[in-house]
Amino acid sequence: MSYHKHIRIVVLLAGIIILLSDGYTHYVVAQSGQRIQISMPVGDPFFVTQVIPSNASHNVTPDTIVSVTFNRATDFTTVNSRTFTLRGSLTGDYSGTYSQSDNSVQFNPSRNFKPGEEIVVNLSNRLHAEDGTPLKAYAWQFRIAVDGGSGFFINSGEIFSNTNNSPASALGDLDNDGDLDAFVVTQDLSKVFFNDGIGNFIDSGQSISNSWGWQIALGDLDQDGDLDAYIGNHALGHTVWMNNGDGFFVNSGQVLGNGHTYGLALGDVDGDGDLDVVAANYNGNAIWLNNGAGLFGHSNQNLGIYGMNVALGDVDEDGDLDIFFVNDIYNTNGYPATVWLNNGSGIFSDSGQRLGYSEGVGVALGDLDSDGDLDAFVANEDYQPDKVWLNNGNGVFTDSGQNLGSAYSLDVAIGDLDSDGDLDALVATGFTDGHQADTNKVWLNNGAGIFFQSDQGFSPSFCGSAVVGDTDDDGDLDALLGYGNNQPVRLWQNSDNVFRMYLPLGIR
Repeated sequence: MSYHKHIRIVVLLAGIIILLSDGYTHYVVAQSGQRIQISMPVGDPFFVTQVIPSNASHNVTPDTIVSVTFNRATDFTTVNSRTFTLRGSLTGDYSGTYSQSDNSVQFNPSRNFKPGEEIVVNLSNRLHAEDGTPLKAYAWQFRIAVDGGSGFFINSGEIFSNTNNSPASALGDLDNDGDLDAFVVTQDLSKVFFNDGIGNFIDSGQSISNSWGWQIALGDLDQDGDLDAYIGNHALGHTVWMNNGDGFFVNSGQVLGNGHTYGLALGDVDGDGDLDVVAANYNGNAIWLNNGAGLFGHSNQNLGIYGMNVALGDVDEDGDLDIFFVNDIYNTNGYPATVWLNNGSGIFSDSGQRLGYSEGVGVALGDLDSDGDLDAFVANEDYQPDKVWLNNGNGVFTDSGQNLGSAYSLDVAIGDLDSDGDLDALVATGFTDGHQADTNKVWLNNGAGIFFQSDQGFSPSFCGSAVVGDTDDDGDLDALLGYGNNQPVRLWQNSDNVFRMYLPLGIR
């Protein structure tokens, strides 16, 4: 593929009056307004040659400086927070200072990254070389190291009022005070709880209406520096709620799609510098493209149907965000998981992979085997074992052969739960009629992508969602769990100095 710029020349007897440019394309307009175009390549492609930290790194220090090297020098006047953007999964866009040396640009964040946070870096096509050639848009991600935690969770006693039957929650710094707040979705309404900085949560008093809310994703959708909320509903379309900067949300008035949404992921899939939405929908998986101001339009791509959940990441190491869907096994001829590869402009093609024969309902991407690429942990319901799918580095996934438990899994969150430098998994579990309630599972990684169940099974109840983050500012990852059976959301704190024991291989 060529990324050359082209000059469009108008040949008219009336003569040429002006030369215009939109970055990629130069063209001229004659007095008559008519155009005859002749394309001629000029310049060389402008692209990324190296990034630090590398893609899929999962033990990056919180004070790291991010660096990008290009094949030639940049026009430094085009380097800014809109063309070189760092987005934290817990804190939104990071501010900081940019510097340039030779063909490299560095970003020094104004504050440390959060422990365990996933950082996605987006370089948009509005970043130019010195000769004006636009960059081939580029994205990559890494995770921040934790500082403590054993992976043994203790009930904090924190009860989130009026949050019964919550299928989804999210942690993020909603009021821009440096700690992690909670946005909780229930079947009737959504609630926002502010953190006092040490893990005590206070109801903000907001009751955000939704129509059987099912999923929540936080991100700076309108590029004003705070975390907005995108809610996927079961009964009606998605709703978009804009943050005023203090953690109070206003309905944008958008109703997108027609419901049956079970999974959401935010990311800049088309390389234009803003956050788009990928939705796992039972009636058709979809991409909603952002216009930069938080207004979304359907991409009209066919990405399959019967979606149950979704994750975004650069699985084939080509510098853009790809899609990993888990779909309903009973309506997809027994092939629930699919991988869709991005062409760099937000156009996706089916990789042809049909992964597994289980009812996937949760998926998380991360470097599980420490080989430098993104693998997949899939949580399966219907008492089918959870699975680990290992990436060969080119976006081709292979079953690791592990059958992790036989619980009725409903969600998974990954992170370094025991502070040993690798990615573990917390699986939320439910149950069906005629079965007893099961405990949530903590699966600890040996560093090579082999998981062992810890001796702790906690909170035996119907638990439909799990998110992790450092809520009490002690450096480790705590767990926010959403419950069914008319029970409220609860917070479980990660404990230090707990003796670890693993169940034998035979009963993994």
